[in-house]
Amino acid sequence: MIDYTPLSEREIDVMNELKKGGTNKKVGKRMHLSSTTVATHLNHIYCKLGVHDKVEAINFCLQHKIITID
Repeated sequence: MIDYTPLSEREIDVMNELKKGGTNKKVGKRMHLSSTTVATHLNHIYCKLGVHDKVEAINFCLQHKIITID
């Protein structure tokens, strides 16, 4: 089992929006957040999961069933 810090509910929401695609600005618009806030959430997610980018974060979350494909 891989050791990682669990994501907050809001971070999981960001990951669910991120898997739909688009830039931080588009994700933010769908979530009613600024792109800066989305970027901040992503930085926290990267640190918690030990990943370096959006693709790694999405793959990690899918593999560990943090998010699912709809």
